[in-house]
Amino acid sequence: MQYRLRKRDGQYAWLLDTGVPRMGADGSFLGYIGSCIDITARKIAEEAAHDLSGRLIHAQEEAQARLARELHDDLSQSLALLAVELDMLGQRPPAASSEVSARMQEFSTQVRNLSSGVHRLSHELHPAKLVQLGLVAAVRGFAKELGAAHQIEVTCVFQDVPVVLPDDIALCIYRIVQEGLQNVVKHSGTPAARVVLRADAQELCLEISDRGCGFNLSTTTGGSSLGLVSMRERVRLVQGQMSLQSRQGEGTTLEVRVPLPTRTVEIEQSRTGGATNEVRS
Repeated sequence: MQYRLRKRDGQYAWLLDTGVPRMGADGSFLGYIGSCIDITARKIAEEAAHDLSGRLIHAQEEAQARLARELHDDLSQSLALLAVELDMLGQRPPAASSEVSARMQEFSTQVRNLSSGVHRLSHELHPAKLVQLGLVAAVRGFAKELGAAHQIEVTCVFQDVPVVLPDDIALCIYRIVQEGLQNVVKHSGTPAARVVLRADAQELCLEISDRGCGFNLSTTTGGSSLGLVSMRERVRLVQGQMSLQSRQGEGTTLEVRVPLPTRTVEIEQSRTGGATNEVRS
């Protein structure tokens, strides 16, 4: 059985108590023999896992609700408005060809905006560019989009990054870049960030840094940040390691190291012919 027991210092511990009756040769009961094991750490871990599962479910529901709102309030409404305007144009076409041309240009702009919105939502759900063009192109593209959307300069440096990577490693690194740069936008208060992605024969290393306001690690890494928990879990699933350094007023640096499979991989060369490619977005 499992139960709590108060210790001499007044603190409670969880015990796993296992015992069996001990019988004499004549069948008489001689007592119990067994053991008690302190399972407090396991109980705490189970409670943390249950709490994390609940928070992940809640985060998933929030993400789905946000997606539904964007589809309904943005794309759906814009499509409905475009349909009404096209109907009105068909019922009462302008007499002047120049006015028709101007209206068609307006419609073309609206359709391009809608296409961009669909592309952005699709990119958030699953990065097609990651599968089609590889990790470097996907990271570079995301940094460019983020920089344009939030007026932040993202410098990307790529060094000896394999063109072909295992799918789980590529997706892990890409999602961490997404989360890390979005955290820079939300919390750092700085207009610039730097992403360095490099590899050698043994491992792939990602570093995301900024010179923003920083934060107190002791109050953030204890499990309250679902984003950090998610990143650590992603890294754990690919047998990697993640470290975070931050000081208030001095910025933050996130580093991830993931072991690469022991095989020869094709190394991406930059367009300039070197092994390092730096891009500012």
